[in-house]
Amino acid sequence: MPQHLVTCSCGRQLPVELSQAGQQLQCACGATVSVPTFRQLRELPVAPAENAQAATPRTWSARQGAIAANLIIAALLVIAAGASRYTEPLLPQFNPAARNQLVSGEIEKFTPAEAWKIWTENYRSLSRAGFVVMEHPATQAIQEAIDQHRRIEFTLVGAAAFCALIAAVLWLTGGRK
Repeated sequence: MPQHLVTCSCGRQLPVELSQAGQQLQCACGATVSVPTFRQLRELPVAPAENAQAATPRTWSARQGAIAANLIIAALLVIAAGASRYTEPLLPQFNPAARNQLVSGEIEKFTPAEAWKIWTENYRSLSRAGFVVMEHPATQAIQEAIDQHRRIEFTLVGAAAFCALIAAVLWLTGGRK
């Protein structure tokens, strides 16, 4: 907040703030100096800054920069993990009833000889080995992609936690030399 200079009868200039408008001040010479009203105070000269350091903006220390950098990196890693989770593929839903209806419709179109040929070529081995759970053909590949996404997400969140831990340690040990 700017200070203005009020001149005492001894010639000394006293810095005053706007909040002191209309008050009385004691000069070092012992004289009482009346601070003008707010409107009159604005017309007085502005006091120079007491030291150059007060006028310059504050700069960050290396520790504060490291804390900020670690927190920014942690936030970016968490955002990347969230993006990975969001873009994760979904497993296809297999509807056995719809599949059975489709197969039944196709079987009805076959002649008995065609049906027997398909049975002997494709399904006879199943009667010996047993039937497996039917699933979408791409399920295995999609599950591997999901697992890869989860590994990436775990790594990103772990790295973010590590960066946040470094920032916390730097912050907590900042006052100690």
